[in-house]
Amino acid sequence: MRDTQPRAGHDNSSPKALLLTAPYAVVLIASAVAHREFDLQRAAAAGLSTLFVLTEISHFIQTALLSQMLPSWVLARVPLNRTA
Repeated sequence: MRDTQPRAGHDNSSPKALLLTAPYAVVLIASAVAHREFDLQRAAAAGLSTLFVLTEISHFIQTALLSQMLPSWVLARVPLNRTA
């Protein structure tokens, strides 16, 4: 039986793929429906920048989880000034 639980530091890439392709797909469909050309390159760039911004935010929110991906010899894998 296949294990459906993600490993530490690994998650399902479907939301990332959706963020990356959704703006492009919306503009592509809108172009077909409206019978006019829209800027597909700008839509693809918007999807990529959205993915990067949300990935950056997750690195600050899930620091402990994401630090598990680093090798054990990396110094200060989590912030040094964290108070309990």
